Amino acid sequence: MIVCHCNTLTDAVIRQAVDQLLDEDPHRMMTPNLVYRRLGQRGRCCGCFPTTIAIIQEQIAVYMRAHPGVDIEPPPLPQACSVDRFAKLAS
Repeated sequence: MIVCHCNTLTDAVIRQAVDQLLDEDPHRMMTPNLVYRRLGQRGRCCGCFPTTIAIIQEQIAVYMRAHPGVDIEPPPLPQACSVDRFAKLAS
């Protein structure tokens, strides 16, 4: 399924990037920006960030089940970009 239409990123590609980042450091704060940078992309309209955050959370849970010796606290949900926030700045 395509998650990010601006960068044409699928959920499978995002999950793979999350796994790679967790393999490197399972204790880092996982954000959409970090995952997108791993993929050589950046958030553009950020409309996909809520779905990306959900995928990150799901993939952390999958990773924790597959690596029972790794003690990871799922990170809090980061704030995604908000069009409303930018609209307030413009007015």
